[in-house]
Amino acid sequence: MITVGADIGKFRTKIKWRGGTQSHLSCVSTFRELRGDVPLDDQNMVVEYKNQMFFVGDLAEREGQNYLNSPDWHKSNTVTLINLFAAFSRMPGTDFSIVVGNPFGINTLKEREVLKNMLIGTKHFKVNHKDYRITIHNVGVAPEGMAAYYSMPIHNDLNILDFGSSTIHAIAIRNRRLTDKRSHTFDFGFESLIDTDFRSIIRGIKFKLEKKWNDFDERIMLIGGKAPEMDVYVKEQYPNSNITINHNHHFANALGMYEMGRVAYERAN
Repeated sequence: MITVGADIGKFRTKIKWRGGTQSHLSCVSTFRELRGDVPLDDQNMVVEYKNQMFFVGDLAEREGQNYLNSPDWHKSNTVTLINLFAAFSRMPGTDFSIVVGNPFGINTLKEREVLKNMLIGTKHFKVNHKDYRITIHNVGVAPEGMAAYYSMPIHNDLNILDFGSSTIHAIAIRNRRLTDKRSHTFDFGFESLIDTDFRSIIRGIKFKLEKKWNDFDERIMLIGGKAPEMDVYVKEQYPNSNITINHNHHFANALGMYEMGRVAYERAN
């Protein structure tokens, strides 16, 4: 059984498993015949599932015309499945336990169950014309941002800012647990913004969080693709805080999900 932490972002799919980390563009489009030979590899993929074919990754971004990716937050869709299949094709196994991410703002019990039911079970698909048949035995769903805490849970209390491509998550950890009323998902990210005035963005985030985070501002961890660029602006707004960038800010959620999966599924067996 292979345990997988899967952070399927709108921009990139990030995976952690015992073999290391891997990623590819999350872009998915319908298939079309191309003139001439197109080299296929782990970044340029053709995925076939239920008699439908898709371009995935760099190939989809370069040659796709009808894209399946949508701006909504939901992960219980074909794009999630296709990106997982692309990732599974690079792993030497057929039996998996996975923990996947879900935006905090929609991480309700109903949404988690829909996502679990979509993923669990035996799946037959092709990647780059090679057949695969895998079984997903266990599925856990973790709020994005919060999952990163488990990549390095060295503090009992911590605020996390997850700067993603379609959403930004502000997560409050108190006594090593997520505090719902002090956490928030902003319905924009760095791929959807027209105005990329980073200083204004963090000012707006702080204004929204003032009542949620007014009990604690000493320790903030930054994750996500834009964490290094946002670091200076977060420090401007929280000058008295201890602000750090996660040691692997791109993969922080995937690393945390993997650790959660190891505890839940490997140690239980």
